[in-house]
Amino acid sequence: MASGPQKPDSGGNFYMVPRRVQDSVAWRCLSLRARVVLQVFQARNDGFNNGRIGISIHDIGAAVGDQNHGANSRAVAELIEKGFVECTSDACRHQSKVRSYRLTFIPTGEGKKLQPATHEYHAWRPVPGDRKKFGGARTATQKPHSVVVTATELKSSVAVTARQPTGNCGFEGHSCGAVTARYIGNQSADVLGSMKSDPGISLKPAAADLRADEPDLREWTREVCAQPGGQRALAGSSGVPAATLSRFLAGKGLPDRHRTSLQNACGRALPYATWRAAHLERVSDAA
Repeated sequence: MASGPQKPDSGGNFYMVPRRVQDSVAWRCLSLRARVVLQVFQARNDGFNNGRIGISIHDIGAAVGDQNHGANSRAVAELIEKGFVECTSDACRHQSKVRSYRLTFIPTGEGKKLQPATHEYHAWRPVPGDRKKFGGARTATQKPHSVVVTATELKSSVAVTARQPTGNCGFEGHSCGAVTARYIGNQSADVLGSMKSDPGISLKPAAADLRADEPDLREWTREVCAQPGGQRALAGSSGVPAATLSRFLAGKGLPDRHRTSLQNACGRALPYATWRAAHLERVSDAA
């Protein structure tokens, strides 16, 4: 038997997680379920099929020993959002074809067609005030300017959070600098009445609640994707699967859970006010 340290081979008999992956911000913010699902993707990589790793949610559930398909789907979406995995082709039920994926921290192809790893996860940064628990559940973080009004007799609370003025990424609407309050259905009348009478609390909606109309959002998205590589970059920054984004640009509907993230990503690339002014000018010239 040969002596010396064990080295990885091109056949993919075992897999490793590079130190640069574990040292990244995205890895530290990754949920435990997403880390387990990432190992399933690595186990399906045979050393030559990166970019063509075909796997279904049912396969993932069988591999991790947990058939909670909703939580497993959110873990896959989290891996795509944070840049560890890229969806390269969508599923096709008529052809019994599952989705294909690419691991971004290992090369793709072989021989002269070998393409280096892209490491999109290095660019990911968490949104201030937005943290996720196991399985994708969101939690509220403590902020210096936050106020929590609690009703102990009803075991419920209303959180009042402060938003930065730039939180709407240039989208026109209510002021995002105002303090916002979210109602809870079982809140007592006394607590809600005190909130309405308090001049320091505004009942205006938060920036995340402001939604562009679907036709406007589609045209805005097309403008952002008009740049070379824009669609792929937008899919990565927004966390919207590439296939879903393509269907939306082609005129299909967009799932509601992706609308806010897509709007914010478009705002970072092209402020809404800038796009809207140019769009109205083009419409006026055409008329």
